[in-house]
Amino acid sequence: MQLIETITETDYYILSQIEEHYFNVHYKNKELPLQDYLVLIGLAEGLRNTYGKVYLLYTQEPNFSIETETWAYIKENAHRYKFIGANALVVVDLPQRLMTKLYTFFAKNNAPTKIFTDPSKGLEWLKEISRLNS
Repeated sequence: MQLIETITETDYYILSQIEEHYFNVHYKNKELPLQDYLVLIGLAEGLRNTYGKVYLLYTQEPNFSIETETWAYIKENAHRYKFIGANALVVVDLPQRLMTKLYTFFAKNNAPTKIFTDPSKGLEWLKEISRLNS
């Protein structure tokens, strides 16, 4: 997967553009706090002004996790992110994949969301969803 440019990098994540309205959020080996998640989602919402709906490919390092407060916020607010066309979550580790499936089940998300073990398959799916939404 070739990235066009890094938009921002923090201690917790890297937000990069893949192409057009496709973006990669790569989570680092840290526990994501709510404040940093809010900055990230604000950046993604700002991209809507340039690209319309954004399609997000999430990747993560093996020891990534999300703080309980952040999970609770996402669960309650995911339905508000109408600027997201779809979410592809790349999770290789089986225990994390099971936790992610639980999250996607309970979060009330307006955007289609699917879990993958291969980033290229996730990006293909995002492009397919994008074509269907056009």
